[in-house]
Amino acid sequence: MRLKTYINSTFLILGILLSRNLSAQETSTFFTNLSVRDGLSSNIIACIEQDQYDFIWIGTGSGLSRFDGSQFLTFKKEASPNSLPSNELSTLLADGDYLWVGTWHGLCRLNLKTFEIQRIDLGGDIAVRALSKSENSLWVGTNSGLIQYHLKDQSFTKYSSQENLLSHNTVRTIYEDSLSNLWVGTYDGLNLLPQGESKFIKIDLPRTDSNGPSNLLILDIKTSNEKLWIGTEVGLFELNQEVNTTKKIEAEFSNNVIKCIYEDKLGKLWLGTDFGLNIFDPNSNQVATQFHNPKLSFSIANNVIWQIFEDRAGVLWFVTS
Repeated sequence: MRLKTYINSTFLILGILLSRNLSAQETSTFFTNLSVRDGLSSNIIACIEQDQYDFIWIGTGSGLSRFDGSQFLTFKKEASPNSLPSNELSTLLADGDYLWVGTWHGLCRLNLKTFEIQRIDLGGDIAVRALSKSENSLWVGTNSGLIQYHLKDQSFTKYSSQENLLSHNTVRTIYEDSLSNLWVGTYDGLNLLPQGESKFIKIDLPRTDSNGPSNLLILDIKTSNEKLWIGTEVGLFELNQEVNTTKKIEAEFSNNVIKCIYEDKLGKLWLGTDFGLNIFDPNSNQVATQFHNPKLSFSIANNVIWQIFEDRAGVLWFVTS
């Protein structure tokens, strides 16, 4: 209940970055915003995705919106079972001619050609928090454990802290590496599920904040070469798979709550935090920052950034408060 209340109170508006010529010395970065004034179904934004036909899909607190560059098409929960299970969306995943839609009250799949919606039975009223697709499975992170949805026979397998040694049953993020190992971030820790295994291995991340929270909430996992970048509510961590080492990144970030991670073509990490956008250069350990400026109409819409997404045209989208 604490997590849902906190997240739904902060997803408010979507920012789009139009110019990305940013360095420690350059500040000519221009943003524009989409909101209900433009036809978006709600200013409470949870997630964003692009399908294979280049439409942008935006999950909100009041339905699903498709953006074609100028207009929005909105889908909402209706009396029919062939509609969204809930208007409170949490995560999206494009998959060929389908869009997987995670909500606070279940999972569904939308056909991008016919707009037909199929609700997926996962064994009850389940809050979906994260989605990741492997070759034959859809991995579903929920508030009550991890679910492996088998695409061929539409059955599912549940993984929990009790049965499978998951560090916590609230799953926040999922990442599958090139060796088909599954990395799962929960409300309290990072977990590894080796390919073909059924028991998780908890990965200890070194912490220096003795006065911080007792749990370690994992917010995002991204990869770069042999490294995993792990965003947590107490900072950014690096896990080097080649030499099997982990370390906390000590840099002058504007805030230690690393909500999302995006790597650009120069190898710099764009970090969405609880206070500002940070562009981190791992080679120099330098950080450039961007903050909302109420006097500038082209500044980032808000200092709390939940998701950073690059579309195929090279435009960066920011889900912010």
